[in-house]
Amino acid sequence: MCAVLEMGVLTGVPVRVEQIEELLRAFNQPRIAETEARRAEVGDDDPPDT
Repeated sequence: MCAVLEMGVLTGVPVRVEQIEELLRAFNQPRIAETEARRAEVGDDDPPDT
């Protein structure tokens, strides 16, 4: 993601500081991971491909 922002800077794309802060804040939010209990509810016995 930072590489994309850097390319924007190098090519002169205008981005307000508030937009960058909001984007970084969104990426730092914790994600909800799928748990074993949820997989059992859904019936998915196969582990996810990683």
